[in-house]
Amino acid sequence: MDENERGQYRIFSGMLGGFERCLAVALPLLGVAFILHLPDSLLGISVLMQQYVALFLAAALLLVFMGVPASGSAPRDRWPWYDILLAVTACLACLYVVGFYPTLILGLGQTTLLKSVLGAVILVCVLEATRRVAGWTLTIVVLVFIFYAKFTNLFPSFLYGQPLSWARLLNYVYLGADAVFGSIIAIAATTVLAFVLFGQFLSGTGGSTFLISLAQGVMGRYRGGPAKVAVVASGLFGMISGSAVANVVSTGIITIPMMKRTGYPPYFAGAVEAAASTGGSIMPPVMGAAAFLMAQFLGIPYASVALAAFIPAVLYYLGIFIQVDLRAAKVGLKGLERSMIPSIKNTLAQGWIFIVPMVVLVYALLVLYLPAELAAMYSVASLLVVATLRKESRIALAKVLEMLEGAGWALLDIGIVCAVVGFVVGLVSVTGLAFSLPQALVSLAGGNIYVLLLLTAGITVIMGMGLPITASYALMAVIAVPALAQLGVQPLAAHLFVLYFAAMSFITPPVALAAYAAASVAGAPMVQTGWQAVRLAISAFLVPFVFIFHPPLLAMGSAGSVITSFIFTAIGVVALAMALEGYVLRMLGLPERVFLGAAGVLMILPEMISTLVGLVVVAAIVMLEFIRRKQVSSVVFNETRAEGQG
Repeated sequence: MDENERGQYRIFSGMLGGFERCLAVALPLLGVAFILHLPDSLLGISVLMQQYVALFLAAALLLVFMGVPASGSAPRDRWPWYDILLAVTACLACLYVVGFYPTLILGLGQTTLLKSVLGAVILVCVLEATRRVAGWTLTIVVLVFIFYAKFTNLFPSFLYGQPLSWARLLNYVYLGADAVFGSIIAIAATTVLAFVLFGQFLSGTGGSTFLISLAQGVMGRYRGGPAKVAVVASGLFGMISGSAVANVVSTGIITIPMMKRTGYPPYFAGAVEAAASTGGSIMPPVMGAAAFLMAQFLGIPYASVALAAFIPAVLYYLGIFIQVDLRAAKVGLKGLERSMIPSIKNTLAQGWIFIVPMVVLVYALLVLYLPAELAAMYSVASLLVVATLRKESRIALAKVLEMLEGAGWALLDIGIVCAVVGFVVGLVSVTGLAFSLPQALVSLAGGNIYVLLLLTAGITVIMGMGLPITASYALMAVIAVPALAQLGVQPLAAHLFVLYFAAMSFITPPVALAAYAAASVAGAPMVQTGWQAVRLAISAFLVPFVFIFHPPLLAMGSAGSVITSFIFTAIGVVALAMALEGYVLRMLGLPERVFLGAAGVLMILPEMISTLVGLVVVAAIVMLEFIRRKQVSSVVFNETRAEGQG
């Protein structure tokens, strides 16, 4: 970890510090061993998924209670007694499952005093760990669901039900199939772990620097170059990190000052970085933990999710890129100075080793259709192999341990969040909310699919304002997606719809974490930065409503229909960008902006008639602006010539 990362954790020295570092290193290594089936192949020991997950959670909880202080005033130079108590009891509750799960399977439905006590321990420990790594919002949401499960008889109408006894509730959250050791945390402990490791190795060996340099070399020379660099670099880096805020902090400290020096206002520079970084969560081939959960919920390969998400993600970045370019043209911004633009040839010559693992990843996912965690492992292995081919890129053992340690700390947030979301998913199932809440949403929408989509989008954005993307997506996936399915929405489209709005909550005021992080780097007003980021990301708020009814945008259908839909929708996104910036070839008046915006929306809609009408309007306005610009240029030329002759 670097110094900035160390600042938020309690890092010990001496033997305790050594144990803490070993624990952080061991967390990803446990996952590697399980993914590669090493206990079985090397030791002949068969390990069930629940046993491995319980061991993973034990290590994660121990690391949280060692390294994450309970509050700002908690001691950082010693390990307080209450954290030792939490760590020990949490480990005991988890290790009991590791040691006895094969026997526990035979009596999962039987409640005993020991199970109740251990269930209470794991519940308290996971909730406290959640409060420390994710804040109070998610913790309170889980407490509400627990309260409901225990006192469901106090609720009216469709929420009324038979309450669970404490013994049954604690037994279920502890050992239930969909609870704390269920499929949600299993994804975090396998697939997400593998991609976090891939990201750490790629970034730790200089991959992030390579991506920024490559973006500078490709885009830096053009008008508004620094902003285009931010769009490309943040999109590439976001695919690896999977975290919008981490992406902003990592790349924004480079791209935002560059944009400001070129002439972009601070709020616009921050908005560009926030919008581009947030897009990493929806951009294949690596889309973050939520996308892996989606594959699990749908029971399909992750490659199918990535393929479906590709076109909407390209449209998202197209909208941002065009607005950035038009803003630069409108105010006359130039590219980077030649001295600041790295040579593409030299960048590729020095950084080709980072391209190899990305190619391996894409090939393993989309061609070989390997499980996502195996594809990530092969990518890490390929990086380590190609790094040895050049002396200057060889990775020392100390560096490997440092990257493993970084992966361990990075896994804390995701692992704990997935564990606590497992509580919610399990309680929603056991209380019957999985059936009653979707039905209630359908009734609230009056059976109207458009109203239901607006409700789902609004609730997801509001819920996501205080939750990680993984948590808000998972909660809405079990609440809203079944409601959409009842009205005939294709399941994959419904899940992607929820994912999009969970991601967009990170740039939507009043709580826009990615936008606020970018605003702090840029020294800009937070709310203004957030709303500008929403404008830049306008396609992400419109396209999901379209792919719900138009499968070709999710790469479903014939090649002709997919290509045609992409082209027309892309033109619509460009038209919207022109309308928002008020510029085509010159400044636009209000009427032209209104017509252009309306035409853009018509082109995004899936009906052919509306698309053709929109296309005619867009073509007419662009042609008219071209003629007017030519006329103005001719007048200026003639006046200049007359002055010269005079």
